[in-house]
Amino acid sequence: MSLAEEIRIEVRDRRLVPEESKSQVMVTVSIGVATFPYDSNDPDKIFLGAEKAVARAKELGRDRTISYNQIIKRVKSQIEKSPGATGS
Repeated sequence: MSLAEEIRIEVRDRRLVPEESKSQVMVTVSIGVATFPYDSNDPDKIFLGAEKAVARAKELGRDRTISYNQIIKRVKSQIEKSPGATGS
């Protein structure tokens, strides 16, 4: 996750000047991270987890790094707080 965050910051901090332009352009990236074997042992599930994480990063305002694990923790927390949750 820290490598992804370093990449995001490096991209954000660079200023690009397109050819035939005098204006700088700021570029940002949203990065979704899923890790093997922590999030799954299945390559397809790792890919889907990363896709969900990048979608969440964009929902939160772009220029972010989000891990699939953060999404899972958030969902579990919401379930535990919901009415009728048993905490089991």
